[in-house]
Amino acid sequence: MSSEVKLPERYSEPWQAAFQEQALRAAGPNCRILDIGSGRSPSLPRNMLPPGGHYAGFDLSLQELEKAPDGSYDEIIVGDVAITNDLLIGKYDLAVSWCVLEHVSDLAATISNIRLYLKPGGVFVTQFSGKFSAHGIVNMILPVNVGRWFLKRLLHRDLEKVFPAYYDACYYSKLLDITSQWDKVEITPRYRGASYFMFSNIMLELYVRYEDYIRKNDFRNMATHYLIICRK
Repeated sequence: MSSEVKLPERYSEPWQAAFQEQALRAAGPNCRILDIGSGRSPSLPRNMLPPGGHYAGFDLSLQELEKAPDGSYDEIIVGDVAITNDLLIGKYDLAVSWCVLEHVSDLAATISNIRLYLKPGGVFVTQFSGKFSAHGIVNMILPVNVGRWFLKRLLHRDLEKVFPAYYDACYYSKLLDITSQWDKVEITPRYRGASYFMFSNIMLELYVRYEDYIRKNDFRNMATHYLIICRK
C-alpha cells in the first residue's frame, strides 16, 4: 500500500475472516457444505470445518480443483453452476462462495440453483464484487488484452488466477430481486476498492475520496462488494 495516502479504517477489517465466521455459524456437526467456484482456493480451510461433515468443491474447471491443497475436498464436482445439476438438489446444509459470482454469466440462474441444492433451512453465504464499482466499470469497458496488461504490469497480478468477469446482476437493487424467493436475506454493501489504484498516489487519493462519498451517502448500487446471507 502507498505510504503517502492514508486509507480509511475499513481497509484494515479482515473481510475473509468475517465471511468465514458467518459461514461457520451455520455449519454444525455433520454439515454438508458446497463450495461454489472454489477451485484451487477453498472458501473454508480444512482445519475450520466442523466434525463429521462433508465438503464438496464445485467449479467449472477440474484443473483448478486439482490445484487445491491435498485433502481440501471430500468430493469435487465439475460443472457450470448456472446450469441445474439434478444430482445435487436438496443435498447440502450450507453453500459458500468467496469472490466468485461476479464471474458467472447468469447470476439469477446461479442463485436459483444454489437454493435448489440446499435442504430446507439451508444457508448460503457469499461475497463478490459489484457491477458499478470503479474496478467493475473499468473491467467492462477495457478490451480483454488491455485489462490483462493493466493487471499484470500495474497491479502485479498473477494472470493465471485472473478469470473473465461479467458482473451480471451484481448490484444492490437487482440482488434484492433475484434473492426474493429465499425465506430470509441479508445484503450488506461494502466499500473497499482502493487496491486497484495503488499504482498512483494521485489516483488513489481521488478514488478514496470518491469511495468515502458514495459510502457516506449510501449509494448501495455502487458498492465495491456485497456480503449476502440467504436462508432457504
